[in-house]
Amino acid sequence: YIKKSNQKLSEILNVPYVILMSNGTCATHCLFLSLKFKYPNIKKIYVSNNCFVAAWNCMFKEYKDFEIMRMDIDTWNIDTSKEEILKIDKNSCVFIIHNVGNIINVPRLKKIRPDLIFIEDNCEGFLGKYENSYSGCSKDILCSSVSFYGNKTLTTGEGGAFFTHHKYIYDYIKSVYSQGMTEIKYLHDKIAYNYRMTNIQAAFLYDQLNDLENIL
Repeated sequence: YIKKSNQKLSEILNVPYVILMSNGTCATHCLFLSLKFKYPNIKKIYVSNNCFVAAWNCMFKEYKDFEIMRMDIDTWNIDTSKEEILKIDKNSCVFIIHNVGNIINVPRLKKIRPDLIFIEDNCEGFLGKYENSYSGCSKDILCSSVSFYGNKTLTTGEGGAFFTHHKYIYDYIKSVYSQGMTEIKYLHDKIAYNYRMTNIQAAFLYDQLNDLENIL
């Protein structure tokens, strides 16, 4: 059911690379592991003040230099005005958090600042949309995470997923999330974790993915 759910999510969301994980926090931590892997020179993270603490905890595992962005009082998301986005330092990453289901138009931000790197915590925005594509699924971002916790639209009790359009990111995280194992079984070449989803959780997810329109 891991393989079936991966394929189903990829088809629904139009994202080529999906990795099911034990929870949304694990998937969000992998956003920062991906960032350090692909862009080791990025030093500063721009982040929302208004979010569940798990997002900050994931950031703190890998980065210490951060800046809190101005808040939009109507959405409890970051202020996405052109003026605010233009203030962001070069060589930085913006950690997008779709807070309480309010969706930030990330492709629009990328058009304003094509030099910035965007990663998305889509745990509270799963199945939301921006510019005719699902949130967290744009080619303008490095990667995104979702949660299947008990209070989410689809739930496996605990559980989450990691999404990317980039094969090299997928290959790296596919190793990192499973004890750093290489293609040679029991040969491990990096510090890593056990972030794998169980087959039983994936079975719950697969059933809901096949009944998605009714659930929505």
